[in-house]
Amino acid sequence: FKIGEEEIEHGDVLVLSGINVVDPEKISVTFEPALPNNYSPAFFTEGNFVHALIPFSYDVPNGMYQITVTYESTSQIFILNVKESRYGFNKAPSNSSASESLISAFYSEEDINEYNSIRTEITNSTETLKYFSGAFINYENAETLTTKKSTIKLGFTREQILKDGRTFKHTGIDFEVSSGVNVPAMSSGKVAYTGFCDVLGNFIVLDHGYGLKTWYAHLSEISVSVGDIVRTSQAIGKTGSTGFITENRLHVEFTLNNISIAPFSIWDEGLIFPVFE
Repeated sequence: FKIGEEEIEHGDVLVLSGINVVDPEKISVTFEPALPNNYSPAFFTEGNFVHALIPFSYDVPNGMYQITVTYESTSQIFILNVKESRYGFNKAPSNSSASESLISAFYSEEDINEYNSIRTEITNSTETLKYFSGAFINYENAETLTTKKSTIKLGFTREQILKDGRTFKHTGIDFEVSSGVNVPAMSSGKVAYTGFCDVLGNFIVLDHGYGLKTWYAHLSEISVSVGDIVRTSQAIGKTGSTGFITENRLHVEFTLNNISIAPFSIWDEGLIFPVFE
């Protein structure tokens, strides 16, 4: 077994790979200190290799982590240094511009429950094939989405304070966009979900394999169907302002299983897989 990196930033994803593993279900992985919810990675087979993606979510403390991998009668120990993110997640809360009528119509407790139910349904299944490779498209550099470079309007993990006193942690990134512009897939994948809910409006979820998914929300149009295989940069829908939003925005989010992860390293360089001699 090998890990792709010995040092990552919190919010990032670690790749753990093995070679010549006959039965991946016999692999056990433990973490010290333990990850939230006692996270247990799933391994996926690719030729002679097995790979698991391990999310060190934004709320995982910084520090040294011991990862023990056991297969049959052999164990290997890896030491991982999880550092503070260079992107600074812990910014002060901001007041949401959403009106009380908008909150009532699109962000009621019923709306949130509907969204959570859909999210669980989507994240409970995953493609075993790996569709992605290399870095994902970063919309901040995608001038086709607007008349200027796309601007981040609401960042990853920024806490929002609603007018009714409720707060929520923003687990994606919202970009300022023009209306009715084609949205390119950030990487190759399979369409796992298309539909509407009050919180996200019209939205699409792409499954890139190994538990990794990207979400695209507040769309005015959806131009793909569940089961479609899409390629990097392929248009999958059009920007808009549907759902719980006050203006034209494109909400994107990365999830690994049901854990929201930071997109920055995946945009910059993609996931780092270990190299076997």
